[in-house]
Amino acid sequence: MVVYVLICLGVSFLYLIIQWNLRLVFNSNPTSDILDLKIHSKKVSAVIPCRNEINTIIQRIVDIQNSSYPNHLIEIIIIDDFSDDGTSIIVQEFLQKTPNSNIKLLSLSDIATNDNLPHKKLAIEFAIKNASGEYILLSDADCHNQPTWVSAMVQHLENNQLDLATGPVLINAPKSKFDYFQGLDFAAMMGVTCAGIHSKKFFLANGANLIFTKSAFDAVGGYSDYRHVASGDDVFLAKKISERFPNKIGFVKSPDAIVYTNALPTWNQFIHQRLRWSGKTNLLRNNWINGIALSIGLHHVLILTSVLGLLIDFQTFGKLLFFQLSVKIFIDYAFLSDITKVFKTEYLLKYFPSAEFYHLVYLPIVAVLSVFGLKPKWKGRLVPSVK
Repeated sequence: MVVYVLICLGVSFLYLIIQWNLRLVFNSNPTSDILDLKIHSKKVSAVIPCRNEINTIIQRIVDIQNSSYPNHLIEIIIIDDFSDDGTSIIVQEFLQKTPNSNIKLLSLSDIATNDNLPHKKLAIEFAIKNASGEYILLSDADCHNQPTWVSAMVQHLENNQLDLATGPVLINAPKSKFDYFQGLDFAAMMGVTCAGIHSKKFFLANGANLIFTKSAFDAVGGYSDYRHVASGDDVFLAKKISERFPNKIGFVKSPDAIVYTNALPTWNQFIHQRLRWSGKTNLLRNNWINGIALSIGLHHVLILTSVLGLLIDFQTFGKLLFFQLSVKIFIDYAFLSDITKVFKTEYLLKYFPSAEFYHLVYLPIVAVLSVFGLKPKWKGRLVPSVK
């Protein structure tokens, strides 16, 4: 009993120290306020890989076309990944109505077959080979952005002389408690991503909001060495560029750079998404990421075991559980308050209590499923496990 209590206290303090330091680093990274770019000279190729996005792809194109960045300097490349819902057809119809638009429609079927290849990486590489822009701006077909998005991303890259920068990705218009939970979960990930990049200890990224120079992409050989991994078009590229070009990676800490994605409708889809993400971060082989993940996982598992301990010794485990939950609630709320303030999403915090409960439950589930090797699915495809 004494040993267990000491372990719980130690893990709780470790969780507090790590999260507090991540918070301090996040706050030390200055906000990137958008300024008027006096000279718009760099061409940007916005690359949008898509698979079965017939309901979202046109709005995604329109969002980019409505950018405050000069339209003649934006090239939009849609790369279709074996869609079977008519995505390519609806894009072709849109192009016929706007013949002078700077939009390219490519098909992955021109260079690959519909099997278990890492389709998204192949699609992105194919698009970049056909891109004329000096900068590649990567996003997803089911996302939304503000008119300031392109300018904010380009400005941060240029002002800081970077080769790659990732921006914030947040949940669009949450409605249910589950949506708000995902909103806070995404916000927390953005905080950790920002802290990792600013501290130069680890480099996470999100392919829904990523800009990089075409020259850097070519210099590191694109996705070579990681083409066998189904996901990770974002974090593996950030890893390779950070190793080849130290101090050339940044995080765009600005509400002007936000890309919004929709919350997943079901827990099943959510769990599969998190399994997919955990699989690729494991391959980064970064001790800082592993340490953070271990502290979070242990803290949450020990909280749940303390709940079960109430059946054995209510008084002892009750006091211990109160301490563990107090630590979690205190630092989680403090960190999320800072993050949501920067991105002007403080409204998410009204569902903080329910989100904390969901968080306690889903993390151990994902950990257990990962240990037992459950293969996640994405877009109807089984994602193979890679070690």
